[in-house]
Amino acid sequence: MLGNNPLPQPGPEAHLSMHRALTGFVDRMPSRPDPGLSLPLTARLERGARRPLPTRHGGFTQRTAVGGHRLYLRTGEYEDGSLGEISLTPGRESSMVRGLLESVGQAVTIGLQHGAPLAAYVEQFAHTRFGPAGTVEGDPVAAYASSLLDYAFRALSDSYLGKRLPDSAPEDPHLIEEDPMLPLDIPGDLPPRERGRLRLVS
Repeated sequence: MLGNNPLPQPGPEAHLSMHRALTGFVDRMPSRPDPGLSLPLTARLERGARRPLPTRHGGFTQRTAVGGHRLYLRTGEYEDGSLGEISLTPGRESSMVRGLLESVGQAVTIGLQHGAPLAAYVEQFAHTRFGPAGTVEGDPVAAYASSLLDYAFRALSDSYLGKRLPDSAPEDPHLIEEDPMLPLDIPGDLPPRERGRLRLVS
């Protein structure tokens, strides 16, 4: 019959068998196929297989500032509109801060593409407290953020979970937190150091 293919297309199992047969005979082998790609999406997520984003995908870029520190939040979405990728890029920060935020974005992206729920990340990172913190400019989702990650994951919660989280309470500027390394508990009644006791040894 016209239009019918008499030979069915080989599946991942056939490619895997061919890959095994050619190993050792071919100098440069293509990447080993994953037989799990033929499974339904839910089954792949259950077994921990990665669900990559399509080459062309949607998402948004949000430019905002937290306490005067600029942050770019970029997202990538699957065809169904669910979140599959995030990128956190600070502006005018040190290379260490930039590297840490970019690493957090990459780690969350890997988790999302392997089936980790966004709600778990939001629960973990929203309302975290560390500098920089302060008034949020450029995004009405929050008026105050206690950290850059606090803002980012509350914004993701609002956009992809439909849940707007409340602002954290601003820190009391008069509250002075004790340094975990201080005080040294040195008694205050120690005698002053005696002078002139230093000797040079040749």
